[in-house]
Amino acid sequence: MGLLARVQSKAFNTMKENISPLISDLRKSEEGLDYISFRGPAYVEEIVFRQVIEKRLLGRVFKTSIEGHFEAGLSPATVRLKIHGILVKKGVTFEGDDELSRRLNSNNRLLSLLQALDIEQATVSYDFNSEKWRAAITPYGGSYVWIMIPPLSYNVRIREDELRGILKCIEIIAKELKK
Repeated sequence: MGLLARVQSKAFNTMKENISPLISDLRKSEEGLDYISFRGPAYVEEIVFRQVIEKRLLGRVFKTSIEGHFEAGLSPATVRLKIHGILVKKGVTFEGDDELSRRLNSNNRLLSLLQALDIEQATVSYDFNSEKWRAAITPYGGSYVWIMIPPLSYNVRIREDELRGILKCIEIIAKELKK
């Protein structure tokens, strides 16, 4: 096993450790090289914790993307979460498809929960391959950073309440789109 394969394996094990508080609540359905999927709660068919690799000059950042897959009777579209403010988060809104962003922006509970979370990005889109909707949220926490020179690696932990908040956001999005 090469150096990068060992680093990726360590990063994946760290992701599993980071999500371990939720594992007792969810039923595992599948595990791959860079993801773990669970049966989803209520309106969500499947929850997937996926490792997204961001290459840097002398290292890698292994981010955890949390995805919810569900069905909804809407036309295919995509919206992204826009975070307002530079140093201080002043607000969040969804931008993109008019109907979809209007529906999500009208849910004040969802927007206030997203504003309280420490997230890098969030998207809601239709996946033509699986013919299902996908809500993906990437938090800042839950990442594994590896730097080649100087040799350094560290885990950016994610709090359990943040994980539960992200799962709640995905559930609210699925419920909102099924209306």
